Amino acid sequence: MLKPWLPAVAVTLLAASLIPTNPATANTVEEPSTSTSVKPADLPSTGDSFVWTPERRRSAKPLDAPPGGRIAPSDAGPRSPGVVVDPAPNKSKDGGAAAVAVPYGAGKLYVRSPAGLGSCTAAIVSSPKANLIITAAHCLHGGPGGGWYSDVSFFPAYDNGPSRLGEWKWDGARVPNAWIDFREYASDQGFVTVANQNGHRLQDVAGIANGLAWDDAPDQWTVEPSWPGAAPYNGQQRRTVWGRTTASAGRAVLKNAAGNGASGAAWLRDLTGSQGAGWIWAVHSQGRGADAVAHPNGRVVKDMWDQVIK
Repeated sequence: MLKPWLPAVAVTLLAASLIPTNPATANTVEEPSTSTSVKPADLPSTGDSFVWTPERRRSAKPLDAPPGGRIAPSDAGPRSPGVVVDPAPNKSKDGGAAAVAVPYGAGKLYVRSPAGLGSCTAAIVSSPKANLIITAAHCLHGGPGGGWYSDVSFFPAYDNGPSRLGEWKWDGARVPNAWIDFREYASDQGFVTVANQNGHRLQDVAGIANGLAWDDAPDQWTVEPSWPGAAPYNGQQRRTVWGRTTASAGRAVLKNAAGNGASGAAWLRDLTGSQGAGWIWAVHSQGRGADAVAHPNGRVVKDMWDQVIK
């Protein structure tokens, strides 16, 4: 920031007036962040002894959005749909075979919360560092009065156990402040960065990464790949739901969707193939009977993506 300056002589004032000002930086005020991030080192250490063993994975309870949150008023104004990032081209060394093993770039997410071990769904999002997944904010943070969850791990293409792509441990997470402070369901989205494995990046190894859209209409054809854990499902295999969502007070409703455990599942449109990537336009937030409810990605999702890729 330029400090106030009083010239001593007129000739100095004239010289200063001839210095060009950069319009890109002049009078610029940095806006406060709309989200908060955390690193594993910021949380109480669980040591290196904690491992997501088969027993722990089977005992993990599906996480659903807690009740009592704030329903933000829907935006009645015109939408301006945009794309944050497109799906990544397949760069896997085996010519795309890995993409078949990771349909939709989706996988199962395990976390430790104060209530115990929990599970959700997540999906790979294209990013410059090739290490990014998206899920629901309530799968990462408890909201008002709660805190960050720990020991977050992503298992791409989970099928009665880890796929050949194994386990990817978290390196950081980011969720909207509106979720932390108010449990606002319209902000029930979060990002997780994962650590590389032996120098390899998640997106490169999986050979697939979804694009990210924002401010889409709440009624459109969508695909939801998820790992529901409520009966009659056991959370060990993927269930994929196709259908057209309907609009309800600015929210999107998907009929006959999966139940608990599907939280954080990507809602995809415009798939590049039956098993390919698409554009994530919303994230499974709540269950309403046999239906699922999500809010189209808003500006906060775009802002978070801009933050996590730095």
